[in-house]
Amino acid sequence: MLSPSNGALGVLRVYWGIVGGRLWHLVLPLSMGVVIALVEGLSLALLIPLSDVVVPDGLRKSNSSGLAQWLLRWLPDPGLATDPARVGLFTISLIALILICRVLALSFEYVRRRFLDRRNEEYRSVARQATFSRVLCFGRQYFDREALGRLDLEVGWASAVVELLVSAEALLLHGFRALVKVAVLVSMSLPLFAALCL
Repeated sequence: MLSPSNGALGVLRVYWGIVGGRLWHLVLPLSMGVVIALVEGLSLALLIPLSDVVVPDGLRKSNSSGLAQWLLRWLPDPGLATDPARVGLFTISLIALILICRVLALSFEYVRRRFLDRRNEEYRSVARQATFSRVLCFGRQYFDREALGRLDLEVGWASAVVELLVSAEALLLHGFRALVKVAVLVSMSLPLFAALCL
């Protein structure tokens, strides 16, 4: 059906045409993956002011963080940074934001995976039907000449191509997630990040 010389992109292009793929079938899960990566990056960034609060006089230190300054603006009590009620409210706000980010990320991941499972099963079904119809048109001479393993390969290629599509999407998303996490780590401390890389 497809020769190895076609390459991965050629195989995906032929497969995409067979299953009648739509652009939003790729864009929706990829954009949801980008949102998940950004929310995970935000929850990781929120750990910076939270760790500053845990140490003694941490709220004064956390004032240097842009994220902490933004959070401090929204707190109702503009009292001193040493006020225990203000520190407690700030800590609870940070923990609540981190939990909200995690719930959002997990919710988006659940919806994305459900969509991908449904899309991939639909693609497999359409590709198998198209391939099976094509194999039935080969004629008796083809079936006399070819081995059973070759027929199995012709009919079962749809699952392999779906895995190729899923792997390509996962590679893009994991790459973007890694970039977001590296950006957060660099914003925390560039010398520490450089020391970790060496």
